[in-house]
Amino acid sequence: MAHGLPIRPPRQPVHCSASARPHIVTPAAVPAIRPDGLTMTNPHAIPRSAPARAAESLYQRHRRFRSARSRKRIDRVVFAPERIRQAELDRIAQLVGPDATNPDELRPLLEMLVAARFSQKHVRTVGDWITALQIGLALVGVRPGHRVAMSSYTDFSHVVAVWRLGAIPCFVDIDDANLQVDPQALRLRFRTRDGGPIHCLLLHHLGGSPAGVAAAAAIAREHEAAVVEVVWGTMPPRYGNRPAGSVGDVVCINSRPEGSPNRRSIAFVGTDDDRLAERLAEWLADPASDDWPTAARQFGASFDPDTRRPDPLAVTRTVIQLENDDARLPRRQEIAATYNAAFSGFPELGVPREQASDVHTWNLYPLQLNCNRLPVSRKAFRAALEARGVETRTHYLPAHTHPALRIVTGEDDPCPVARRTFAREVSLPIHDQMTDEHAAFVVQAVVDVVCRASLRPETLDVP
Repeated sequence: MAHGLPIRPPRQPVHCSASARPHIVTPAAVPAIRPDGLTMTNPHAIPRSAPARAAESLYQRHRRFRSARSRKRIDRVVFAPERIRQAELDRIAQLVGPDATNPDELRPLLEMLVAARFSQKHVRTVGDWITALQIGLALVGVRPGHRVAMSSYTDFSHVVAVWRLGAIPCFVDIDDANLQVDPQALRLRFRTRDGGPIHCLLLHHLGGSPAGVAAAAAIAREHEAAVVEVVWGTMPPRYGNRPAGSVGDVVCINSRPEGSPNRRSIAFVGTDDDRLAERLAEWLADPASDDWPTAARQFGASFDPDTRRPDPLAVTRTVIQLENDDARLPRRQEIAATYNAAFSGFPELGVPREQASDVHTWNLYPLQLNCNRLPVSRKAFRAALEARGVETRTHYLPAHTHPALRIVTGEDDPCPVARRTFAREVSLPIHDQMTDEHAAFVVQAVVDVVCRASLRPETLDVP
C-alpha cells in the first residue's frame, strides 16, 4: 500500500517448457506511482483496483483541462472589460489602504494632471456628470429659455443637463462621414431666428473622434455663441497639435470613457478664462451664491452636497486611469487599424474615417451597415454576431425622436441623417484588454456574417 493505493508486488519470472515461450511479468509492468498518489497510464499495466482507476481518470481529466487552458481558445469577446485587473486592484489597495494618502488629498493632484493633459489653466472636480454639464453651461451664460445647439446623435445625459437648466435644446443634423455636427446644417440653425437666437453650442467628441469639432466651433464664433466641449474619458482626442477642450470656452470631462462598464466616475469642469474660474470656485464652495440657484432651481437644477463631493473610490480609480492611459491608447489604435484594414474591402460595411493630422482615442468603433448591399436587418446582424460570441452595442438613439422633445422643438424630423445612421450603426468591441487573437476573432465573425448574409441569408443564424 502506497499513498492509499494498492499495488501488487512484482511476480517472479515463470519458466515454462522449452516449446513454450517464457511469460515474464517484470517490474516495468507495474503502474508507476506519482508523488501525489495518482497512477500514470501504462497499456501493459496489470489490472488495478477501483480507487486506482478512479484516480487515474481524475488525473487524465485534469491533464485535458490544463491542455485546453494552455491553448487559450477564444469563444467570446465582450464589448467592455468586465473585471478589474489585478494590478489595478493592488494599486487601489495601495492608494486607499490604512497607510495610504487620504483620497480627498488626491483631488488637487488629480485636477493638476487633468489640467495638464487637456491644456487647461483651471480644472475642478465634480461628483456627478449631469451636474458638471449644468455648471459648464451656466458658466457660459445659459439661462432658462435660452437655446442650445447640439447634435441629435449624442448621449441623452447632455439633453437632460440642458433641460434641467430650463434651456431649450436645438438639434442639429450630423455629417454621415464623421458622425459629427454637419457644418451646413449648423449654419442654417444659426441663421434661422425662429424661437430666438442660439446662445451656446454643445460639442460632443463622439467615440473619441475630433473630426469636425474645430470647424463647428469656428461657425459658433462667427455668430457670437459660446462653445462648451464634452469629452468622455481622460485621454483627450487631438486635432493637430491641440487637445480636446482648447477650442471651447469650457470643457466638461467625464472620467468614464464611452462604452466602458457603468462604474462610479467623477467629472471635471475646465476653462482657461480666469473670470469663469473664479465663478466656478465660488459655486462649488457655496451653492447659494451668485445667480445660479435663483435662475435654475425652479427647473430642478440645484447643487447637492453629495454631487459636489466626488466619491473617494472614484477619485482613486481616476488616478489609476490617468497612470495607464498612455499605455491603453496604442492598444485601441492597433485594434482600430486591424478593423479598418479588414472591413475596408467590403462594400457592405462602412468604417469610421479619421484624418491623418488628428488623434482618435477610439472609445467606440461605430461600424456602418450598407443596407442597400446587405440583405439583413441590423437586429439580425447583431444576433448573428452574438451567436458567434461577439457582443455588440448601438450608439446613439437620436434625441430628437423622444416624444417630449419633439413637442418642445415643434419639428417632426429635424435630423434625418442621424435617424438613418442610428438604424444601421453597430459598435464593435474595442478596449485595451483585447489581444490580437480577440481582434482576429471579431474580424472572422463579422466577415463570416457578411458572407453568409450576402449568399444565403436564411443560414445567417447558424454559427
